Amino acid sequence: MKRKTINILPVLLSLCFMFMSCFSAYARLERMVDGAGLLTEYERDELSDMLDTLSEDDNIDYVILTADDIANEGYADINEYADYYYENNGFMPDGVMLAINMAGSDYCLLTKGECNVKMNEDNLDILESVVVPYLSSGDYYSAFVAFAENSSQLITNTGDDVFLTDSGVADTSNFIEPEYASEPKTLLDKLVSINWPVRIIVCLGIGLLIGFIVTGSMKSKHKSVASLHGAADYEVSDSLNVLRHNDVFLYKSVNTAPKAKASDSSVISSSDTFRSSVNIPSSGSSHGGRSGKF
Repeated sequence: MKRKTINILPVLLSLCFMFMSCFSAYARLERMVDGAGLLTEYERDELSDMLDTLSEDDNIDYVILTADDIANEGYADINEYADYYYENNGFMPDGVMLAINMAGSDYCLLTKGECNVKMNEDNLDILESVVVPYLSSGDYYSAFVAFAENSSQLITNTGDDVFLTDSGVADTSNFIEPEYASEPKTLLDKLVSINWPVRIIVCLGIGLLIGFIVTGSMKSKHKSVASLHGAADYEVSDSLNVLRHNDVFLYKSVNTAPKAKASDSSVISSSDTFRSSVNIPSSGSSHGGRSGKF
């Protein structure tokens, strides 16, 4: 008789590839959240790396958040939306955020903690003058790069007025001009730029393929016995002789139950209805910044 076994090697290999892929995806905060889909996948990856590097170097979180319509998430004010997101996603006490609401062409420059002082009114004027024109022209990638790099330079150079002329006007010669992200050209670059859900599917496929190749090779070496089609093929000729047979009745078992009456039917009262509620807490920390239209 053919022996059937379940080989878990393909499953184990798939899980190993999947966890290796997912670890890098969840190991860091999401500082670049493009809910409105304004960027390509490669541009999002480039900005995420940029924000992570600046945040770690300055010990300040730089965050960018976009949304199609904040009203769909229960918010009417872009400032409230930005503050709630920052407070509830594990960011550092000190930070700067750029939030965009596409439905109303709203933007918010949010400052938290010590950045309320470092990003003063003059610096906010300067940051607006370099970021908002890009937003108005629809060049969102350049706007986000300009926000990240110039926010970092404004905060780390607070007090030096490196962005102001003698008359107090913003000196655009000191701005950091954004560079466009080049699309991946090599196969390795393209694989790195793939988002993590696709990586999981690819890794599962690779694991299953390797597992089936290995187990298929092992299986091919163990076909020493061929299976037969019928039970009679396994019987040795003239080895079984039935001389007599009897049908013996052993016992019977009868179970009875009373017929249910109409008055016994269950009634679900209205008091059994499950109700739930969600309370959105308000932020207790200080924040500053400004908002406007682009």
